[in-house]
Amino acid sequence: MSFEFFAQAVGFLAFTIGVCGYQFKDQKKLFTTWIIADSIWTIHYILIAATTPALAVSVAAIRTALVVFIFPQYKKQLIALAMACITALCIWGGDGHIGSYLPILSALCYSLATYYNESYYKSRFFAGTGKIIWIAIGIYFVSYAEVIASLVGLTSILIGVYRHQFHKASLLTAPSLLTLSNQ
Repeated sequence: MSFEFFAQAVGFLAFTIGVCGYQFKDQKKLFTTWIIADSIWTIHYILIAATTPALAVSVAAIRTALVVFIFPQYKKQLIALAMACITALCIWGGDGHIGSYLPILSALCYSLATYYNESYYKSRFFAGTGKIIWIAIGIYFVSYAEVIASLVGLTSILIGVYRHQFHKASLLTAPSLLTLSNQ
């Protein structure tokens, strides 16, 4: 097995975990999978020598853990600090091309998704927007795993929202079906 194949395989592992997360209706489970997937994405980007995305994703994993699970009462401050760190990392580690600065836009989207972690639709809207930006990042840094993961992740978000909306609608009609079957 070649090193490049191994690096891409690590990315596909992160992808698998990340895609599964959007199928959870429970927000805490979704954000737990984000933390795990982001940690593995960090390793993937280190392996393909993409320093800026690696550092940006590691900051994102820490931000999500702190905002959602540890210090939710300080979410504004933590998100601002994470955005400042990611912006500084992109400027410091950037190569002057626009692709090096795309993680700033993605960080903004995922920061908003994290900020609205208790709102199902807002968090997924901002996550979907972030996925579109990560497609561009994957193309720029030649991460096949990222491009495929973000495309499938975006699809997974849409499927999850559809499923949960459909499930919600079916729950509204379920009691009437139960009463009919008892008569």
